[in-house]
This record gives sequence, C-alpha cells and structure tokens, in this order.
Amino acid sequence: MSFYPLSSSATREDTRPLVASRAAYTLTATQLATAQQNLGTALTSSGATAVTPETNTFTLTVGGTTYNLSVSILSTDTNQTALEKIAKAINAAGAGVTATVITDTTAGTSRIQITANRTGTNSAFSLADVTGNAVTATGANTVNVAAANAQYTVNGVSYTSQSNTVLLDRGHLTVNFLKTSTATVTLTVTPNTQAITGAVNNLVNACNTLAILIAQNATLISPRLSQAFNQAYTVKEQELAALGITAGPNGTLTVDQTKLTTAVQNNLGLVQSTFGGANGFAVNLGLLGQEITTSPLWGFAAPGAYQASFFPNTYSYLLTLNQSQLAAALFPSGTIVNYLV
Repeated sequence: MSFYPLSSSATREDTRPLVASRAAYTLTATQLATAQQNLGTALTSSGATAVTPETNTFTLTVGGTTYNLSVSILSTDTNQTALEKIAKAINAAGAGVTATVITDTTAGTSRIQITANRTGTNSAFSLADVTGNAVTATGANTVNVAAANAQYTVNGVSYTSQSNTVLLDRGHLTVNFLKTSTATVTLTVTPNTQAITGAVNNLVNACNTLAILIAQNATLISPRLSQAFNQAYTVKEQELAALGITAGPNGTLTVDQTKLTTAVQNNLGLVQSTFGGANGFAVNLGLLGQEITTSPLWGFAAPGAYQASFFPNTYSYLLTLNQSQLAAALFPSGTIVNYLV
C-alpha cells in the first residue's frame, strides 16, 4: 500500500485533506481480479493453414462493444502465417485486448494467445466467426483464464473491484492485493515522523538561507522581499510556535526538535494546516518563490540599486541580485513544499 502523491500546486484557498487520515483497517482478500486470457489450439507451424483461404470475417466483443474484423488468408499461408495475420487484425482494432502468437520451436507448433489489457469482468471478451473459420480453426475463443473481480472486505464489509488496486480514505490510501488469504490483515496508517520532521527542518534551513541572503544584500534587495517573508511567518506564528518553530532577532528560525516530533506524532492536523492549509507557511513561501522565479529580475532590486540605464554601475548592481540564488533558497530539494503543499 502507498499514499497518493501530493500536489505541489495548492493555493491559498485550497483546504483539501492532503494525506491519508490516521486509521486502522482490517482487510481480507478472498479472490484476486484476473484478466481473461484465451489460448488457441496448437497447430503445426509450417503446416498448410487450417483457416479457410479467403477473406475471413469475425467479431470481437469486449465489455459489450463489438468490433467487426477481417483477415485475408491465402492458400499458400502456413498456420503460423495465418495466426500472425489474425493477431495483427485483433491488435489493430484497439479493442483493449492483446493478441500474440506463441511458438513452441521444440514441438514445431504455434497457437494464438489473446489477453485482456485490464483485469475484471468488465473487460471480458469473446470471438465468433461471421464468414470463414478463423476463430473455429484456431481455437481463438477458448478461454484459458476467466475474467474475475477482486473480492475483499474492509472492516468486515464485503466489496468487489475490477482491479487488485483499491482506494480507501477518499482516495488518499492505495491498497494493492497481491495474493488471497482468508486471514485478516490489519493496516494501520500513522504519520512518517522522520520524513515529516526532516521536511520541516529542510524548510527551516531554506528559510534561514533566504533570511541571511536578504540581510547580506540589504542595500541591493527590495525590502518587500523580507516583508513578504516575514508576513508568511507572522500569519502562522502561533501555530509554528506550537510546533516548536520560533524566530530569532535576526529573522532566522530555530526548531525545538522534541516539541516538533511530539506535534507530528500527536497533532498531525496542526502540522498540515500550518504548512499546507489555507495561508499555510509553505503555501505562502511557495507563492513567493513562484513570484521570484517568474518576475523580472529588477522587480526585487532595492530602490537606488539602479537609477537609469546610462549610469555605468547600474547593470553590475542589478546583476548582483542573483535570482537563481533566491529561488534556491526557497526551493531546495526535499522541502516541506514537496510533502504538504
């Protein structure tokens, strides 16, 4: 089982649940979903075709949709050649099944194999001759594996599924059935404390890198950048403090690791809303980072850092404001943005 990947495009108004809820599930899987497979008759590969030499027409019905197919068989065709023509016609229909010719070089035989591309009874299929005997002569409609749906229970309630992959908790939790068992399996969803605290620490480090960069280049960088950064913190100051994250006099952040770990273990909802909810800290930083990476470079230059294009030093001052460095400060690999936004 695995969590759905989380979107990195959350906005201020986006308040959807972002991760699977803490819960416990009891599961059983008494039947797996299977894809139908037909296996035709073994015919002598080099022998004269058993299919009538003419234009053979036949139908392929998949999930209630019927496809009319035809194949031209010549009197000079071998069984293998005829089978390959039939397989090609089936594949060209794009009907949701795949046909291949299985050749046993030791026995000198070939047969057609047709397999549904999806599991479940909705993808069951059948073939029938219309003119000629392409289906009958090759045994193409012989079912080797029947289509079946998965049968399982969640907390004692029975369900069926066309697939062996099922979604729980409004699609936030994915469960893959690999084998059947009458025994009950308990699945417990708990936060990955190490991953979440690591992500928070990465973001804090990124914030501190940005704060130091702004302080070191105060004469070149517009005050609105530090104001936007401070605003992102101020909006969630109380919540961040509850998680053990506080700001020092120089604008850098510190983390009380014990307090943060406790919050992740016992109050994951607060962690989510603080970073990824409406006006979340990571959300607002993400919007700021997006603005930095999409705005003209001069948009973040301090007043006076440039005056007019004819001043000799204007351009060099402007280039001192390294836009990629600002972006890197906000978007290092592994920040909380990748987890919660």
